[in-house]
Amino acid sequence: MYRIAICDDNEEILGIIKEKIQSYCKQNDIGVIVSEFSDSELILEYIENKKIFDAYFLDIVMPKYTGIDIANNIQAHGFLSYIIYLTAYDNYAIEACHMNTFWYLRKDKMDSQLNQVLDKLFAALKKQKGESVYLIDNQRLYARFYVNEIIYAWKNKKNVEFILTEGRKVQERITITQLFEKLKDNMIQLDRGMLLNPYHIQKVNDDCVTMNEDYCMKISPERATRLKKNLTQYWKVHLL
Repeated sequence: MYRIAICDDNEEILGIIKEKIQSYCKQNDIGVIVSEFSDSELILEYIENKKIFDAYFLDIVMPKYTGIDIANNIQAHGFLSYIIYLTAYDNYAIEACHMNTFWYLRKDKMDSQLNQVLDKLFAALKKQKGESVYLIDNQRLYARFYVNEIIYAWKNKKNVEFILTEGRKVQERITITQLFEKLKDNMIQLDRGMLLNPYHIQKVNDDCVTMNEDYCMKISPERATRLKKNLTQYWKVHLL
């Protein structure tokens, strides 16, 4: 399930873009939640509260904060989100395109270009998230979720508890060692009782690992140093 935010002070434009995205996703069997923001200040509050979307359609010229202001804020937090700018003006294109912009879309060309943008966007999101599915299928439980929905997993008595996005939790009768063998290409081992998903790691300090959705793990300086090295190695491999 992908999460997309649209921010434009023109509510008519908001409705048109939302309808087009939902129609595209329905035709292509893509799960999506589309959220609308007509107030740029409100979407910044979401970002500050770490309520993050996979992609943002941002009008550049808006009251209070511009789309470029919002994109700067997203990037300052280190979030891996795609930015698509919406505007009726060409004079912002050069500035915007120097900010890791995924696409720059003129509103008067939306009908002819939006599907092309969405083709490229969902291809990139699929590659980014890997779309690997984890399956639990036993007498007690049947559950399936994307691997990159796992924020972390930890040993909870005789089970491993998966902490998933959006506050979800699932347990499986398996050891951390067995799970790491399954997911060693997707996870980093923090210690003998916990695996972390690098995709959800926001920051590593000497005494704490900060994850998406306000999770924080206390660690020693020695373990923090080791984790930083492992993260560097992980991203060297996965960003090639």
